[in-house]
Amino acid sequence: MKKTLLLMTGLCFVIVLLQLSGCNKIDWNDLLHHPDKADKLCDIKKISIYRDLDTLICKFSYNNWGDPDQVVLNHIATGQPGFRFIYDNKHRLTDYLGLYGADYTLNNYYEFWHQYVYENGKIVRDTMRGLGEYPNRSTNPYLLLLTTFEYDNYNRIVKAVQTYPLLPAIPSTIETYTYNGDNNLEKYTRLNGGDATPYVVTYTYNVSKPNLHRTSRIWMFVDRNYSVNTPVNATAYNQYGLPLKYDVAHYEFLYNLDIGKSTLEYQCR
Repeated sequence: MKKTLLLMTGLCFVIVLLQLSGCNKIDWNDLLHHPDKADKLCDIKKISIYRDLDTLICKFSYNNWGDPDQVVLNHIATGQPGFRFIYDNKHRLTDYLGLYGADYTLNNYYEFWHQYVYENGKIVRDTMRGLGEYPNRSTNPYLLLLTTFEYDNYNRIVKAVQTYPLLPAIPSTIETYTYNGDNNLEKYTRLNGGDATPYVVTYTYNVSKPNLHRTSRIWMFVDRNYSVNTPVNATAYNQYGLPLKYDVAHYEFLYNLDIGKSTLEYQCR
């Protein structure tokens, strides 16, 4: 009886160890087959961005469903607002704002205000207003931009068409996103209305490390980057392969944040 009990205890211990070790691994097969899915092993907690004259501290907070609700910055400036995310009762992102006020309440001046319309569970239209006071909707025709989206079978944005609805004489801008067999963004193309040739960016990846955007479905959407892997190498990583330190010339994340020289902290499961 004692031997049997010891054997069962040992087996349970091994099973627990295997389960715990599995929790520390990225399920690459799952990400490859579901490239629109967030890998919620860790949430970004803080990013410290090192600049010539100061350090920009960005603190992230999340709601009860694990989605970001705000990013608080220690320095607010033009082109450098804090961020607020609003959801409906179905936990869908409805509003995304860049705010100037220190308290991050909605009674606040905004640099940008995105409002989203859904069809069949996907955001199909984004109305963006610039430079106003919430909840007043800016009517400046040059600061009102309408974007419509098209998706592939993996629910990734593959085309975005931007227009100025109050200025129909301005030609549309068309952006396209092309993914490769590893489900990484291979090419970004932007054709501004009236231009003869498009602006094209191509990417290469470290296929052994995950993309920082995959820590949240919100990051993937707002930056339109659903890549499985990272296009930028870090100098240090955590146990999940997520970057702890960047030291590169430039890497843009979340609107206008250049995190090329930064350290990152996470809250992990």
